[in-house]
Amino acid sequence: YTQLQSHTPKTLRRLQESLNTFHSHKDVFIDLKIRKHFNIPKLHALQHYVDRIWALGSADGYNTELHERLHINFAKKAYQALNRRDYTSQMTIWLQRQEAFALRESYLDWLDDTLTAEARAPPEPSYPDVTVTQLETINGASDFTPAFTRFIRRDMPRCGILPNRHDHFAVFKKIMIHLAKNRYLSATPRKAQIRTTPPILARGCSPGTPAHFDTALIIEDPPSYRTSAGIEGLRVGQIRAIFQLPPQYGTYPHPLAYVEWFTPFNQPDPTTGMYTIQRSS
Repeated sequence: YTQLQSHTPKTLRRLQESLNTFHSHKDVFIDLKIRKHFNIPKLHALQHYVDRIWALGSADGYNTELHERLHINFAKKAYQALNRRDYTSQMTIWLQRQEAFALRESYLDWLDDTLTAEARAPPEPSYPDVTVTQLETINGASDFTPAFTRFIRRDMPRCGILPNRHDHFAVFKKIMIHLAKNRYLSATPRKAQIRTTPPILARGCSPGTPAHFDTALIIEDPPSYRTSAGIEGLRVGQIRAIFQLPPQYGTYPHPLAYVEWFTPFNQPDPTTGMYTIQRSS
């Protein structure tokens, strides 16, 4: 009766009578030990056919392909990925991991336009007049002038002058990184702080403070990082200086940073599973 393209109260009554007849005699299969139970989704769905046809019309435009597709994705594939031992619990774990992968993938897709976190420097630099010599000796930015020269040639091609050792820079001692929202990690906005603080000498009763130059995981290759869901595309760097572009070279939308790179990630240690890196030469 469910295959009819149109129904009347009579056909729906016959449909309900057929269902009642089946339920009144189905226990014979259990008595003969042909089946242990009838907890089958399709049989459960039969109980709703009459009500749904009254509410939505005939069922000739519906099928069970969606459920059969899900049976392949959530049951057959899960079972094929296992060693056939304690398969119920293993299939549950497998499905949880597939859901975690799907959530991570959808999050990265959403994050596509906001892959780089927003960095905000303080309104005013902490050290407004720092020389190149101070950056090299106090901050440890040993190759500052060559690196800054490469930046000017590459990113400021219309600039008619090149850096020299007489330049002065406005330097920040920290910046705040406003991380992209991730509802799977925290409901509140998250921040990270990167400090580039030179040492403070002891004076009188005040003890000195050692230098503090933070390291960070930096997105070196955005396309690789976006698709890897891991550390691919990332590289460790130590930030030695955060500074403003001097006005004689033009304007830039955000502060610049001098980064001392570490070697890229290779294969993890076979014993510890951890990566070994060192400062790039």
